[in-house]
Amino acid sequence: MQTKLLYTLFLIFLLTPFTLIRAESKGVVTGTVVDSEDNQPIPSAAVWIDELALGDLTDSLGIFTIRQIRSGRYTLRAELIGYKAYVHYNFEVKANDTSRIQIVLEPTVLPQGEEQIVVGRKPLLDLNQPTTARSVDRQELELIAPEEIKTIIEDQLGVSTLENEIHIRGGRTYEGEFLVDGVSISDPMVRQGYSLNLSPDIVEEVRVISGGLSAQYGGVTSGVVEIMTREGTDLFMGNIEYRTDNFGFGSGFDYDTDNLNLELSGRDPIFSNLLKSFGFGDRSYFFLSAGMSISDSYLPYSNSQYSSFHGNTFAPRGDNYWSLFFKWHGWLKDKFKLTISYNGSVNINQDRAILDTRFRLATYSYGYPFEYQKNLDNYNTFTQFTNQQIIKLETNPQARSGLELILSRVFTNLHSDVNGKSWDEYIAPVDTLPEIIEISEDSSYYTIEEGDGFWDSGDGDLWYDHFLETYSVALRGRKQLAMNQSMSGGISYEYETLQMTDIFKPYLGEEGLGLNYDIYRVYPSSFAAYFQNRFNFSGAVFDLGVRYDLWVPGKYAEEAALSGESPVIGDEIQSMFEDETFTVFGRRARSNFSPRLGISYLLSNNLTLYVNYNRLAKKPPAQYVYARLFTPAQGAYQLFGNPALGYEKVTTIEAGVKYLPSPGRALSISAYFKDISDYIAATQIQPDPRFPDESYLVYFNLDFAKSRGVELSYTHDFDQYIRGFTNIAVSRAEGERSLPADILRGLEARAEGELFTEVPFDWDVPWQFSIGANIGIPEDKNPELFGMKLPSNWNLYIKYAARAGKRYTPYAEVTDSFGVIQYVPSGETNSELGPYQSWLDLSFRKYFDFGDYRLSLFFEAENLLDHKNVAIINPLTGEEYKQGDTIPGGDNFFEVPPEGYDLPIWNNPTQYLAPRKLRLGMGVSF
Repeated sequence: MQTKLLYTLFLIFLLTPFTLIRAESKGVVTGTVVDSEDNQPIPSAAVWIDELALGDLTDSLGIFTIRQIRSGRYTLRAELIGYKAYVHYNFEVKANDTSRIQIVLEPTVLPQGEEQIVVGRKPLLDLNQPTTARSVDRQELELIAPEEIKTIIEDQLGVSTLENEIHIRGGRTYEGEFLVDGVSISDPMVRQGYSLNLSPDIVEEVRVISGGLSAQYGGVTSGVVEIMTREGTDLFMGNIEYRTDNFGFGSGFDYDTDNLNLELSGRDPIFSNLLKSFGFGDRSYFFLSAGMSISDSYLPYSNSQYSSFHGNTFAPRGDNYWSLFFKWHGWLKDKFKLTISYNGSVNINQDRAILDTRFRLATYSYGYPFEYQKNLDNYNTFTQFTNQQIIKLETNPQARSGLELILSRVFTNLHSDVNGKSWDEYIAPVDTLPEIIEISEDSSYYTIEEGDGFWDSGDGDLWYDHFLETYSVALRGRKQLAMNQSMSGGISYEYETLQMTDIFKPYLGEEGLGLNYDIYRVYPSSFAAYFQNRFNFSGAVFDLGVRYDLWVPGKYAEEAALSGESPVIGDEIQSMFEDETFTVFGRRARSNFSPRLGISYLLSNNLTLYVNYNRLAKKPPAQYVYARLFTPAQGAYQLFGNPALGYEKVTTIEAGVKYLPSPGRALSISAYFKDISDYIAATQIQPDPRFPDESYLVYFNLDFAKSRGVELSYTHDFDQYIRGFTNIAVSRAEGERSLPADILRGLEARAEGELFTEVPFDWDVPWQFSIGANIGIPEDKNPELFGMKLPSNWNLYIKYAARAGKRYTPYAEVTDSFGVIQYVPSGETNSELGPYQSWLDLSFRKYFDFGDYRLSLFFEAENLLDHKNVAIINPLTGEEYKQGDTIPGGDNFFEVPPEGYDLPIWNNPTQYLAPRKLRLGMGVSF
């Protein structure tokens, strides 16, 4: 019923704008296009109004005329091969009037669109796009000065976080797609969802698309994070920046953090001459960046970590990050752009929450091994090493028509061990201290009590290694068919190698491979093709697309499904695999079609109404397909893969308004609904009815879920120096289970078609809010504030953000008829919210210019007010654990600690999210 009503409202919404558009007086734009060098008219130049797709070609006298234009402010463009592109923002057209202009084009030898002449101020919103996308460009990044690029992603509307995870509009972490320069860096085996940790200093722009995805984007059912990296220019430039939180006087927020970044870019003197000698021209450029961030952090990690990446060399402190980036690009005969890049990062620490193969427990927030805090030198070190290589060949990259060919390789490895040990060298941890001796009152006997719940010696509980290597090739093209029509399309192919070795508690077990283990190596591949067509009928934009995806899970999955050798696979799964897959080049495959539709109506010159409808699909994460298919079960409550898993599917509908009341103000409001089907869940099965005692927890496409919300964003440029912003979002994401492993919250069998009550997801954030400002005073300005002149040449970024607290299941203490105290749920799963969370962040920079050199001094603060953002919640009180609190225990280790848990949770440093961080720094650039 609800879905039918939604579709009815969707159709009404489509028809409504036509009833709102009425006849009104129109204006005319006319003028001439001339050459800047001789002032002679230029014939055959294209001149058009961007928002309306109305235009004209200049005649032999360079004259053009555009008629039937609604009054308002628009973007006027002019282009011709051999000249710089002309862009005039906020060009005004009046009703019953003729606007006259002379456009002066400057000659250039560069490809069309590569250089621009810009007049006026760019609008804060693109009214023609029927999507919800938010971007942060290089200038904003320098103002915000984030410690990591993840901070920028988390700040965007529609994004929520939980324990290192990034969730876009209520989706699971793996449902998002993370792209760097058009190439995926997604890794569903790690909790944050992506493998390459980029330095903010190499980023040109971050774009988060949460609604209205075009057909170009596949492998996604929530949202897309696109990151574009920087390039070299004609200017030779360099920059070095250093930050620290060690002020030398014991601030109380000193975590011994050092951050160093180096940059160098400009014209490439070596290959420019080489290209010239072969007749390709002499234009090539480079950009080089190297960075490090090492810190003891507020978590007491070990300072003697031994990493699989060169031992102790790159792990001098508790949390260590290193990056290297190089990009070269050259123009071949000024027609083709060739780009070659390398992007690599290494992270080394003891944060076990990076693993997406581990359950989320009630006793820690994001990975710090609290029970090992007295023995951290013998706990696991986690090393994540990732590198990406891209070769890209483009024609006319900035023009409306062009082609691009992308060849790429992405390699990521996550390894964890204890001091470089092999799994068969592990020693079981023991808790022997303190040793307390109590003598009876009559001294007739004594008792010895050993341990306090913390491990005193022995090793960590894991030996882990996985690597994912992906080779891909993509060919994409775009073509401007007419002034008001463009099309794009492309094909791509990926070949992956995934190897997994996961050994839990290596010191146990009879086979020498721990209590539980999983080992496999698989070779999945995928193919995709898409087509997108865009029409603009005088401000009514129709964006139509379709995408085809094909996925081959590989030989390993086929053998598990069809050979009968896997103990998990019974007749049901085998039949599913045979019926739902087909043969392609000798391998079994699945496929999916995804239609996309976006419509926007320019109701007036500054108001757009838009809707979009998407069918999205995502292949299942690797561990859901391949886990333990040929591994004997040795421990309880293991989850097994299913080679017959199919795509998860999502239907999204979004409607929104974009409004530009003036060039310096922008308001956008959007409402969305996501209906998720074939959601992956785990259920209990008996593969062989002859052995009813043999049952397994196996992944299936069983669940349904939904997410809906409303988002509002307002930006106001108060003057040329100050920009303020406000973002508000309310949402709800719910389903039967947050994750497949949640079946362990109550091990009932889940039969297909059986209905369950929907509950909020663990990461559901009902509301979030932020307000802030960017203030930038240039070198030659001294504006007044309350009659006082302000100094020049500085920037200030300040933001306050707040959101609903973490969800939890309330518990109550009860006493049964035998007088035994028990802890039982007193409400529905995830029905309550913990204390709200908030942050006040700021970044201040003061610049001093000395000729071609600039000295920067800066102060940065995160969570300046040191708000205690609770991450571990006592389900009895709904607040953080306080000293002396009762610690509830039970079998549901997702919601309460295990029975007998006696560690002082109130002393766990991850009971709260990161505290106040203060940094001072300086930089020199030229």
